[in-house]
Amino acid sequence: MKRLLVGSIALLTFIQSTAFADSQSKCSKLASVKLPVPNGASSLTIDSTTLVAATPDVPEYCLIAGHVDGDITFNVELPTTWNGKIMMEGDGGFAGSIPYLDYDVSLQYAAVGTDMGQTGDPADLLNRSDRIANLLYRSTHLVALAAKEVTRSYYATSATHAYFNGCSRGGNQAMVEASRFPDDFDGIIAGAPSLASGAARIWNGQAVFPAGPSNGGLITSNKVALLSKVVIQKCDNLDGVADGIVADPRICGFSPKDDLPRCKKDVDGPDCFTKVQVAALQKIHEGPKSNGQSIGAPYYFSGNEGYNYGDAFGVGEDILDFAYNVTGFPENSILFPDLFDVGIPSATYWTETMYLRYILFSDPNYLLQNFDFNSTSDVSRYAQGLSPQYPATSDLSNYGKKGGKLIMWHGLADSTINSEMSREFYERGAAVLGGYKQIKTFDRLFLVPGTLHCGGGPGPWYFDPVPALEQWVEHGQAPKAIVGLALDSNTSQPICAYPKQARLKSSSADPGVADSYNCVNVSNEQDDTN
Repeated sequence: MKRLLVGSIALLTFIQSTAFADSQSKCSKLASVKLPVPNGASSLTIDSTTLVAATPDVPEYCLIAGHVDGDITFNVELPTTWNGKIMMEGDGGFAGSIPYLDYDVSLQYAAVGTDMGQTGDPADLLNRSDRIANLLYRSTHLVALAAKEVTRSYYATSATHAYFNGCSRGGNQAMVEASRFPDDFDGIIAGAPSLASGAARIWNGQAVFPAGPSNGGLITSNKVALLSKVVIQKCDNLDGVADGIVADPRICGFSPKDDLPRCKKDVDGPDCFTKVQVAALQKIHEGPKSNGQSIGAPYYFSGNEGYNYGDAFGVGEDILDFAYNVTGFPENSILFPDLFDVGIPSATYWTETMYLRYILFSDPNYLLQNFDFNSTSDVSRYAQGLSPQYPATSDLSNYGKKGGKLIMWHGLADSTINSEMSREFYERGAAVLGGYKQIKTFDRLFLVPGTLHCGGGPGPWYFDPVPALEQWVEHGQAPKAIVGLALDSNTSQPICAYPKQARLKSSSADPGVADSYNCVNVSNEQDDTN
């Protein structure tokens, strides 16, 4: 018996080592395979192939590192046991690194990511139209094509389905793919995309820092907390649940000029707002204007602008969270070292300043406060310069006609990228196509209450839209709702496909359990679909 056991162990070890050697050989061979260059690129190069041994969390996979043209670096992680599908992950900010892919590999996807041809330092975009094009629209498409060829060559068969999942910059990548390159992905998830906004974040920065941030802002962190308190008091109960979350800020009806407590004789104090403070917040609420005409969506205060824990990445970057003021982010010096500079009060202010300096005006000394909203030239330059990273039209029906499915989602407490832009974009698309029944055959929008930028906040932000997308693409089951968890309160709630919203089935139902809710029409938009 002992000899049999020892022999069995030896046989198993031999089989495992042989299998690893076979995988290693297969992985290495890919380096010498000549792959077709993606249409629109000048070259496709495989730089290295490495077989990565399995760990308790991630199975064995072949890591392919390569680049398209000179700058666009990518990784493809190919699991030895493959589910037959590709998953590409989106980037954030100004990119510059390969997204984390191991989780997708643990689910047996062929996982793909790119640095978008960037170093991560916006200064490297100065007078480099090629790098700007790579960032705004080009890289994702070319790497998607390259990854399909790498995958086909490695497994000797094409993927059954290709998916894209991204938020923030990744949300932009997703929307560009659905609009410009509808053949690339069967299913796309676009989280918190920055759509055409009329330069809203510049508008907000100027509202709070009219003379520039070095002179201090009009809205201090304690005033942000007071603002949030007033909004919650006015609007929390509109959905029938007192949970510190405004279910739909748009129908809340909050207005800074009408609802904020005023300081007596305009003397600033801890429990009131001065005229200039109210004016600044009202300016943000009304949205960007040029020569008196609206050029962007209004901003509806959620009551979570003062949320203490920042966004899902642990960075307090929301435009109104000035607890850090001009000191930058001392807890995140590795992520945002440049934000220690005086004059850069938040990540949103920094992002817009970088756009202005290195993409739009080619002036490293350009200041955000110098942008003139009453200058047709400035407004036009902003719109045209960043237009390649936005869909050219709200009509994405060409993607639907190709069989693609799109899940858009946006946190309703996102003050980094205004969720109203996503809602208005979706509304315009529905109008073009003839209504919700038409657009929801291929595109569904999920607005998540109490959720900040790409996650975080008191709302049900912890959810995974990928299984819902796969059910839709592969089995024709369109998602009516996605269940999200609110980690702060350990509760669950359905996130309903717009325009429906979650409402309790009865006053006696448990508000902390998703099954206690129905998805119902509660606003003026009438949804004629399930």
